[in-house]
Amino acid sequence: MDDAVTSLLRPLAKTATKLTLRKVKKREVIPLTGSHFGGQPYAEIGERWPSCPTCKIDLTFICQIDLTAGFHEKPKGIDLFTFFYCWECFPWGFDSDIEGTWVVRTYSNPSETFFKPIRPRGPESYPPDMCLVRVNKVDSFPDFGESEYHHEKVAERFSDFDEPDDAYEAAVKSLGGETEFCTLVGGYAHWIQGEDIPECEHCKNKMSLLTQIDSEEEADVIWGDSGSVYLFYCATHPREIELRLQCF
Repeated sequence: MDDAVTSLLRPLAKTATKLTLRKVKKREVIPLTGSHFGGQPYAEIGERWPSCPTCKIDLTFICQIDLTAGFHEKPKGIDLFTFFYCWECFPWGFDSDIEGTWVVRTYSNPSETFFKPIRPRGPESYPPDMCLVRVNKVDSFPDFGESEYHHEKVAERFSDFDEPDDAYEAAVKSLGGETEFCTLVGGYAHWIQGEDIPECEHCKNKMSLLTQIDSEEEADVIWGDSGSVYLFYCATHPREIELRLQCF
C-alpha cells in the first residue's frame, strides 16, 4: 500500500473495543455492573422488566455493557446500558416499528447502592445463554460505502480499482484494522446491507455507533440469517438511542 493511501486512511481510524464471549461456568459470579449476556440485568429502584406493547410478552434481556471498561470513546453521561428485545415482533429499526418492542436503558454511575433486581412475569422468549466477555483493543475504519462521508478523497482513490470494496478492505487490513463481523463497542458500524446511520430526531445530526451486537453462537443470540444489531446514540443528546438490524 502506497504512502498516499496510508495518509488518507490512518486519520479515519477510531479505537474501539471488541467483545469476545464465553459461557459462564458453574459457580462463576456474574458482575452486577459488568458486561455480560443473559442472566440478571442491572436495574434501579422503580424500574420493572419491560414488556412488549404489541404482543404483551416480556422482552428478552440480551445483554448489558459496561462502557467504562474498554478502549472506545465513552459517551458522555452513560456508564452502562442494558438491552432488551422482543423476539416475537422482531423489530428492525424501521419507522413502522412499534415503540417499546426493543428497549435500551442507560445509567450513569451504576452501583450496588441503587441496584434492585427485576424479574420477568413469565419465561423469556429464547433467553441468551449466560456469557461473560473479554475486551480487546482494535482499530475500526468505516466501510468503503461510508468512507466518502468521512473523506471524499478515499472514495476517489479506490474508484479506479475493478473491485474497490475489496481493495479498500485489503488496505484497511494492512493497517491492522478490524474487518471481521464482531460485537464491537465504539468505532464504526460494519454494515451487512449497506450504510444506514440514523439521525438524531432532536438535532438532525448523524448518530455515533454505541455498539454492534453480532450474532453470537456462544450466547445463542442469532439475528435472523446471521445478522447484526446496531445501536446508535447522539453525541449531543446521548440518551437518544436508535436501533438498526441487518442480516444476510
